[in-house]
Amino acid sequence: MRRNMLRLYSREDSLFSKMLYKIEQLPVPEIEPELEVEITELMDAVLFKKSQGISTINEENKIDALVMLEYKLQPSDA
Repeated sequence: MRRNMLRLYSREDSLFSKMLYKIEQLPVPEIEPELEVEITELMDAVLFKKSQGISTINEENKIDALVMLEYKLQPSDA
């Protein structure tokens, strides 16, 4: 196993801070509150089902479709 390639970052790590800064600078548009609720409910279902060892493929596909529709993405953008 390549353990030496795995590195966990903490908030005190300067690389973590730089990466977080870059992520925060991404231009992510706001979504409609109704869509946010729907995606949140689907995510809750995913987390619950995963904790029970149940497949979440349907919920994950719905989330993907909603995000792609909201941000006007094409399958080639994925």
